[in-house]
Amino acid sequence: MASKSTTNLSSLHSVGVLCNLDDLRKHENLCDVSLCVGGCQLSAHKVVLSACSPYFKAMFTQDMAEKNQSYVTFHCVNVDAMEMIIDFAYTGKLQVTASNVQSLVPAACLFQMHLIIDECCQFLESQLHVNNCIGIWRFAYDYGLIELTQVLFKFINQNFEEISKLDEIHDLPVKYLIKILSSDDLNVSSEESVFQILESWIMWDVEARKINLPRLLKCVRLSLLSATYLRRSSLLNSLISYNSLAWDIMHSSVQGELTLDQQHVRPRCAPKLLCAVGGKNGLFATLSSLEIYLPAKNEWKSMAALPQPRYECSAVVADRKLYVLGGIVCEPYKQHSNTVVVWDPDKNNWIKSVGMLKSRSSFASVVLKGEIYVLGGYDGESYLKHVEKFSPRKSTWERVTDMKQTRICFSAAALHDCIYAIGGYGPAHQDSVEMYNTTTMHWQMLKPMLNKRINFGVTVYQDSIYVMGGHSGTAHLRSMEKYDTEKEEWELCNSMRRPRTGIGTAVIDGKFYVVGGHSGHEYLNDVECYDPGDKTWERCSGMNSARCAFGLVAL
Repeated sequence: MASKSTTNLSSLHSVGVLCNLDDLRKHENLCDVSLCVGGCQLSAHKVVLSACSPYFKAMFTQDMAEKNQSYVTFHCVNVDAMEMIIDFAYTGKLQVTASNVQSLVPAACLFQMHLIIDECCQFLESQLHVNNCIGIWRFAYDYGLIELTQVLFKFINQNFEEISKLDEIHDLPVKYLIKILSSDDLNVSSEESVFQILESWIMWDVEARKINLPRLLKCVRLSLLSATYLRRSSLLNSLISYNSLAWDIMHSSVQGELTLDQQHVRPRCAPKLLCAVGGKNGLFATLSSLEIYLPAKNEWKSMAALPQPRYECSAVVADRKLYVLGGIVCEPYKQHSNTVVVWDPDKNNWIKSVGMLKSRSSFASVVLKGEIYVLGGYDGESYLKHVEKFSPRKSTWERVTDMKQTRICFSAAALHDCIYAIGGYGPAHQDSVEMYNTTTMHWQMLKPMLNKRINFGVTVYQDSIYVMGGHSGTAHLRSMEKYDTEKEEWELCNSMRRPRTGIGTAVIDGKFYVVGGHSGHEYLNDVECYDPGDKTWERCSGMNSARCAFGLVAL
């Protein structure tokens, strides 16, 4: 009987072929090219080099002069790096070290040998430290190592406060400094830290660097700095007299007259934690507690309590501080309030801010271009369509164009210089939506939601507005719907795990967090998280206290 046996020997065969080819090279048998580098001649086979490198393949197979040459000279390649590349071509073996990586990367990039490039990148990433990250980043950036550059830049952003204390930051060419200081993700305690780096970098070589002052000032979020702080900058005040453009930028900032493209009002660094504050967890139980959620640890931590218990309040983040506005304050007696208190996360304390023009509860608030807008609500006597805004920089409130409809128990969102007032009650359950254009200062009605909702959550993500939960007037809701601002259409999304009203919602790292509320049967402390990528909900660690009608923000 005939039999057949098939065995895959490709791996053994490949190793054997490489060993034999390397042996031929070492004995200079059948070699057809010598690579001349740094006074040395390194023998090789064109076919082997071409099989490993697109650069050599093009050189030896296309109509290039080197195709028929036996000697090819390289002036810009390190001889040790060339030897390593040839060895790798014949053996597949490579040892990257701190002493050879800087010469190996340029050669590997030149010859387009991506396996070597990847190995070098992994080595450099493994060596990453605060003390060397700037130098490695510049090196990776110059050689177009995109993925490594992104990793390093993220590391620099996250550790900037520590890195900024090193002398190496002062040796940066201006193009690198501009890239760092322009980053939205720069992890700094305040914009003053960024401004101080600008000053110290200029001071390192004043005469040579003062010409860069206007470009660098545009990287700083001047609107986040007080006029008093800017006036105290003796260095810049002395330099701007020599530069009219720098003087214009600084003068406009001090006078509060920056144009929109100069304002840079968005604070640095994406939110890292949730803050849940106030609310109620019983018919007569009003809360003053503040707790924060750390997604990385999946845990809640109690912080300094509000000066007074309050519910049906609103909370926003401005200038990296938590603002809690209005609501019903229960001490010394129950009243609709216009008071505003501010929590400083660095000091874990509360201070009183300037009160709103109008007392209100069950209202909505948003932050746009660094200013806090409060909309609608109930003042104890009537439903409101009144809108006002607060400038943290000027510490002043001013009246803004009223909404078209009175609204309480509704939600608001800010997107693309516009404010959206959504749903609520006034005096019936609403599905209506209106939009305020901050440029034209006019409101216009938009397409209504698919469901009427009060006391629901809202988030903004990738040019869309998501609403979830709440109460329709007949039932507690667990549904979620999305408004596409370009298509001007609402569509249903995957529903939450359970119905809830009086909730808090926020976005961290592209995930929606829905917190607390009331299920119709009980006050809730549980948390759900939605991933818009895979469109799934999952449970997270619950708050220390159940709460409803409270403030929730990402900070």
